[in-house]
This record gives sequence, C-alpha cells and structure tokens, in this order.
Amino acid sequence: MLLFPTIWVNLLAWGYHQQPEWIQRTAFYARTSIWFLPLISFTSLTAGWLYARRHFFLPAVSPSLVNLSMLAVLGYAFWRHPSMEQLLFLLVLSLIAGGLLQLLIHLFSLLRLPPPSPSPSTGTDPSGEKDFRAFRKLLIPVVFSTGFNRLTLFLSSSVASMLQPGLISVLYFAYRIFHLPQGLLSVGIATVSLPDISEHTGSGEARTLVQTLTHASLLSLLVLWPTTLLMMHYALPLVRLFYFRGAFSERALHQTALVLLLYLPAVPLLGLSRILLNAYFSRKEIRTPILAWGAATVIQAASILYALRAGFFWIPLATSLGVFTQLIFLWSRFPVSLIEASPVNILRILGIPAAGILAWRLLVPLPEDTWTLLLQLSFWGLAGVLWLRRGKRWLTPNPVSDGER
Repeated sequence: MLLFPTIWVNLLAWGYHQQPEWIQRTAFYARTSIWFLPLISFTSLTAGWLYARRHFFLPAVSPSLVNLSMLAVLGYAFWRHPSMEQLLFLLVLSLIAGGLLQLLIHLFSLLRLPPPSPSPSTGTDPSGEKDFRAFRKLLIPVVFSTGFNRLTLFLSSSVASMLQPGLISVLYFAYRIFHLPQGLLSVGIATVSLPDISEHTGSGEARTLVQTLTHASLLSLLVLWPTTLLMMHYALPLVRLFYFRGAFSERALHQTALVLLLYLPAVPLLGLSRILLNAYFSRKEIRTPILAWGAATVIQAASILYALRAGFFWIPLATSLGVFTQLIFLWSRFPVSLIEASPVNILRILGIPAAGILAWRLLVPLPEDTWTLLLQLSFWGLAGVLWLRRGKRWLTPNPVSDGER
C-alpha cells in the first residue's frame, strides 16, 4: 500500500476507473494514513499485555484519544474554515497522532508495572512452547474471521463503486450507526460472559455451562432486541440527527436510512454469535467457527454480487443474511443443548418490545426536529430501565424457579 497505492485503489474501487482524479486523491490519502496500521497493531499488543496484568481501564479508554484528535481538527475547521483538501489531510494526520498517543500511554503504563510473576507452566515447559502452540491454534479463527470480514467489505465497496455515485458514503454512514449498539452493548455482554463460560468449560460442568449460556443469551436478547426495534423505528430521524447537514442531500438521507434498516437485523444475531464463539473458544474448538465464518462469507458474497442485478439494497442485506447463517451454523453444531429457558419467557422478551414499539409507531408520529427526537429517546431510555428491572427475572434457565409455577 505504501509503494503502490494507485494499484490498490484501482483494485479495490473498480468504479473509479472513469474518474482518474478520484484515484489519485484516494491513493494519496491511503499512502499517508497507512502509518496508522503499525501504530494500532502495536497498540493492540500492548493492550493485551495490560489485560493480562489485569489492567482494564486504560485499554478501554485510550481509543478515545483517536476520536479526540479528530474532534480537535473538526473544531479547528469550524473556527478557521480550511479548504476541503486541507481538512482531509489534517484528519489523516489527527488519525496518526491519536494512534501514536494511544501507543505511548500504553507503553508508559507498562513501564510502571512491576515485573510479572513466573507462569505456573514454566515448571513443566520452561520454553513456553506448549503455550505458544496453543496461542497459534486459537489465533487461526481470529485471522480467518478478520480475513472473511475484510473480504466482504472489499467486495461491497467495489460493487457499490459500480452502482451509483456516493453509494460508498451511504453504506459507510449507515454502517457507523449500525456499529453503535454493538460497541456499546453487544461486545460488553459477550465480554462479561466470557470468564464464566471459560470457567465452567474448563471444569467440565456441562449443566452449569448450559445455564450460563442461557442466561447470557437471554440477557443479550433482552437488551439488543428492543434496541434494534427502536433504531429501526427511528432510522430516518437518527440519520437526520447525525448527518443531515452541509452537502448531505435529501436523497442521501433516505438512502442511508434504508441501508441502516437492512443492517439492523444483524445486531441481536451478532450478539448471540459472540456468546457462542466464546463457548467454542473456551473449548479450544476452532474448526466449527472457521466453517461458520466461511459459510457466512459465501452467503454475503453471493448477496453482494446479486446487488449488481437487483439493486444496492442487497449489499446491507447481505450482512444480515451472513450473520444469520453464522448463528444457525454455530448453534446447530454445539455438542450440548444451548438453552433451557421457558418458552413463555422467550416470547415475553421478543413480543412485549415489538408490541410496544408497534403501538407507539401507530399512535405517535416520527419527530421532525432534534429536540422532539431527544425527548422521545429520553422516554425510551426510562422505559428501558424499567424493562431491564422487570426482565431480569426472566433470565433464569429454570422455568420452575421464575414464579410461574
């Protein structure tokens, strides 16, 4: 990418062939921003060291430095009104500066820690070769999943560049909003459930493992399902709130809202998939996750290519179809039953939010201004607190203990 950026741009964005100036500009910014890649790679490594030493706060907070650097540039642009080329270049520099600050803070924190105590395995394997082999084995599915994900992203951007001008930006804007509930909720639930899943898997307690998976899965649905329905209801107002200004047209507004609607069904599916992947990795099982990612990639790639014939909406729909395929594959191949919840409780978790939001949609019009939107979201935030307080009694794996019988 550093030596031949133009070749990569031509490869990744097929639709740019008829616009040479776009190719040159994209190649320049790709060559400049590529320096962020080694910085974020070393930052991820140092974050892993901090996690291993049970320091969780700093790795969780430090990514905000990149955002703060970019916000500082945007504040400067609001004050000094630079040209578009200057603003883009400053944003790239702020990305690199934020990555460098993040790495330096991690290194400074590591240098202040005392030396680690010897590993318990050093008595039988002083070289650590066994641990390294286990690490390489577990690294394989991560590499495959990242590779499959990048493959579909490459294919979607390439197909979008051939369909209509501006479609890549529409997909990107919708994808950013789509990632909000994942970063705020889905990843957190999966991370919290991982220690218990690993403990029960290691001890061979199949019954307790099923109970833990049931609790985590129902909690994920309890949080992510209403969030998904709300975001689908407010798709157009949310896009208007985040992006509808400047050169963002009315047509782009409605296209981005439609793309967001098609992305959102994947949110609860991804939450459940992450919990299942935790269970597979705790058992050191890598074959099934690789096969699941492969099957999902095939479905996504076929759907994205079908967009060339049927329309751009198949590109975001491909994500939901691929995640659904992955979830079904993981669920069906797990060696024990994954859920022991009462069917009544599952219907409550799925049905009550759907009925409530449907009634709201029929009775209350969509907000046209920011303050009305924020007021309605505040109401739903309060309703969400009450929903979680009420719904936590439905998370028990034992249908007899929930007070129904």
